[in-house]
Amino acid sequence: MSSEYALKEYYVRYLKNIRCLSNTTVEHYLEALKNISGWLQKKGLIRQHIFEVMDIETLQALKETLYMDPDFEAQDKRGHQMGDADVFLDLRR
Repeated sequence: MSSEYALKEYYVRYLKNIRCLSNTTVEHYLEALKNISGWLQKKGLIRQHIFEVMDIETLQALKETLYMDPDFEAQDKRGHQMGDADVFLDLRR
């Protein structure tokens, strides 16, 4: 696989081939995950990217941690909740 994270490559394939999302929408999802990763890095919960996380239970715990942060929740609302709620839910499927 050419991707730095194999899970990222599979996630992109899922979004395009199963969910039939456009390239633009996929890029929005990936950008949202980059944003999420930044927040998690600042909290010391991951090293580099959310795609490092390999189990659903940890993803759920990270999601709950993010939504306990009022600054993150405010940004999520400003961002129309696109990246943060939907991306995590999709990643858990």
